[in-house]
Amino acid sequence: PPSDAPCADPDLDDDGRPDRACGGDDCNDLAPSVWPGAPDNAGRWRVELAVEEAWGNSRGAIDLGDAPHFLYHDDLGGEFGVLHRWHDGARWQTDLVLSGDVPHAGIDAAFDPTGGLHAALELVGGRFDPDQVLHATRSPDGLWETAAIPVPDPESIYHVAMAFDGLGWLHVGYLENPSDEDGTVFRVASFGGVSWTFSTVA
Repeated sequence: PPSDAPCADPDLDDDGRPDRACGGDDCNDLAPSVWPGAPDNAGRWRVELAVEEAWGNSRGAIDLGDAPHFLYHDDLGGEFGVLHRWHDGARWQTDLVLSGDVPHAGIDAAFDPTGGLHAALELVGGRFDPDQVLHATRSPDGLWETAAIPVPDPESIYHVAMAFDGLGWLHVGYLENPSDEDGTVFRVASFGGVSWTFSTVA
């Protein structure tokens, strides 16, 4: 049975649904800053428009406060770039990750153990010739910085993916078609604070 201890205020976000710990079906009374006052839909999917007419690839991640973040490739009005869209608890916000003629961008995103947002960007064409793989980081004031990941052959790379391990090391996986080998290999670039290391998984 639900404990009485958490039920002094069973509806912290004032949406008319008691918290699950109080016998209700509210899924986010324990995080009332996320969409305060919004219905919880009792287990049903909630769909809303976050971006209109996004151009290309997108990836999402959830921060430590349960807020959604998305990075996506879009037309910035004559040139293409990468944008970051997130919900601050009241409305959707947008900031610029990368601009300046980015015809194609493979994207992945992840939060580090301290809550910092990171992105891996596989950039093809335009001013990125030869192609590049970048590690992008977002500062607390919303500014993005990028640095190249020194992969041996960036023009043969696609399908980037990233994740942090329990020690805070960043790992960026990617498929590669090396010119001196048959078929496709899966490699991982890892960064623990000093330099990137590379390994072949399969």
